[in-house]
Amino acid sequence: KLALGQQLDFCCLGAGDEICTGSFYPYEMGEEEDGGGGRRGTSGVRRGGSKGVVRIVVPNRDAEGNAALVGLGSSKFIEVLRNELRPGDEVAIKPGKSTLTYRGEHVPVTDMVYLASGLGIVPIVDQIKAITPKGSSSVKATSVVWINENRSDFDLAMDELER
Repeated sequence: KLALGQQLDFCCLGAGDEICTGSFYPYEMGEEEDGGGGRRGTSGVRRGGSKGVVRIVVPNRDAEGNAALVGLGSSKFIEVLRNELRPGDEVAIKPGKSTLTYRGEHVPVTDMVYLASGLGIVPIVDQIKAITPKGSSSVKATSVVWINENRSDFDLAMDELER
């Protein structure tokens, strides 16, 4: 299981056999039908040969715009993901760095205020899910300030935040 706020590191080969890597926060990790009506749990990494589902959110800009948002390496991975990879192609996935760790002196934490813009909402939704429902943590109140350039950008996670 991934730690809260932990990224996934992806690696694949591009069409010219160049190695492409990218680091992204998982938007959703789940399970898929096993063919017999059952479900298989996943953690984003193959276990015992079973395949799972990992969804990531990537910027929808040109290569230069993506590089400005996520870095040159991740931008190349996005390009290969969109234009070259096909269902069944192999992509290596491993746990990446964890960035949401509280190391402050005020414990227990009772109120959380999150500030996010754009795709930065993805790890915040993950953290909010981890501290709810009430009683599962010391947090009693959560507030989110999420800023986007376009109104349609809020479609990404608004339903999740309103729950």
